[in-house]
Amino acid sequence: MNDYDDFEDEFSDEELHEFAALVKNKTELKKKFPEAYAQTVQREMLKEVFMRPRQENRVSMLCYVWVLVGEFYRDMTIIKFGIGQKDDNGKRMRTEAKKRGFKPNLVAMVTTRKPALHLEQKLRKIGLRPDIDGYDYRAVTDKELNKVLNLMREHALDVQFMKKV
Repeated sequence: MNDYDDFEDEFSDEELHEFAALVKNKTELKKKFPEAYAQTVQREMLKEVFMRPRQENRVSMLCYVWVLVGEFYRDMTIIKFGIGQKDDNGKRMRTEAKKRGFKPNLVAMVTTRKPALHLEQKLRKIGLRPDIDGYDYRAVTDKELNKVLNLMREHALDVQFMKKV
């Protein structure tokens, strides 16, 4: 086992490419996003993520939060957050929910001032990770859900949708 085998949240390959698109080189990736760097090294993707052409329109600027209706973990609400392109309009989440048998309810969707990965990293620190296979699910109390929404407001360039909870 090396320093890169044990990490709290696992990123998708696409997310690792997005982290790399935010920096100039491997050293900067390691400094700014150490967990993403570690997973990139562990998957032997370091060369790959920097070979891909960087396109500004590839960087996700949209962040969303869904509640999984009727799903609970330790009596806490389960949410799913994620990032995407401005033209996604929740399609990615609806597809995943249908595949998994969840009923999603959109709580918030914002366009961020900086790449949405910055906000997503902060959201990963809120709540507990429930027993659901997949990325970015969290079990949260009402207070934690409000914290999530406040963080989204703080990072928003434009609030496309925000429910009161």
